[in-house]
Amino acid sequence: MHRLSRFFLHYPVAALLALSPLAGHAGPDPLLAFAIDKIWHGESPAVSILEERLEAKDPKQPSRYYFVQTKDAPSYTVLSDEDASVEYAGKRFSAVKSFWGELPVLQPENTKLLEMSVGRNRYLVLSGPGSRLFTVGDWQRYTFLEVLNVSRRAAPYHYALISDANLGERVLGRLPGSPVMNYARLVPTRWASNTEPSAYEVLIYALETQGLKRVIDEGKPLAYSLTHEGAGGAWQLQRIDQTPVADARDKAGLAFTVSTRQEEAPAPQPDPQTKPQSTR
Repeated sequence: MHRLSRFFLHYPVAALLALSPLAGHAGPDPLLAFAIDKIWHGESPAVSILEERLEAKDPKQPSRYYFVQTKDAPSYTVLSDEDASVEYAGKRFSAVKSFWGELPVLQPENTKLLEMSVGRNRYLVLSGPGSRLFTVGDWQRYTFLEVLNVSRRAAPYHYALISDANLGERVLGRLPGSPVMNYARLVPTRWASNTEPSAYEVLIYALETQGLKRVIDEGKPLAYSLTHEGAGGAWQLQRIDQTPVADARDKAGLAFTVSTRQEEAPAPQPDPQTKPQSTR
């Protein structure tokens, strides 16, 4: 059974309908966003918003969506309620397969197209909220990023990423001296309430042509703790040498949607830690 289907079984429809959708897509806590920006040391790539939404272009293919104003843009095809693909330059990539579980289908009307550049690398990013479960309550804090390195049009690379805490594309950045895009993965480690994390482990990856890899700095994987105390308090960013919560979740194959308090473990997923590691 598909992982998202299991979540709908775990959370009855009546309970989901009882949740109050947020008014629009909430922005991040400004103090949290400020702390995340510190990771990039002021070297975040320039971001251009090319389009604000996907649109159905061909009535004969109503499940295929395009960015109609942008030349040479990727398209997005909804294959089913729980499956979708991204296509660019004749190459097709799964839009729902990730290292951390199955991603939802995006909401086309709320999915924007961004352009970013890091060194000689050019990226096109589909950034949007998920459908179904991810349209209600606190689940709306997630943004899903379909990142394409299109530096070589004939050989694009694709990365399916998750952004927590309403941070959107702020989890994408550039470390000083990095020739490629970097990604900050937030893993909740402490909760102020059932829906509000008050601490995270932040693991930093590089979007390399060989795949998504942990960044190594001074011989150790680059990671941070991100914590705050009390509502409205500043978020404290500190270097850490170990990420026990994220490591345990990855080893057990826990999906990104499973709370650290939840004992149920879905089927194991590929572990990015087994990939060859790299420096910045």
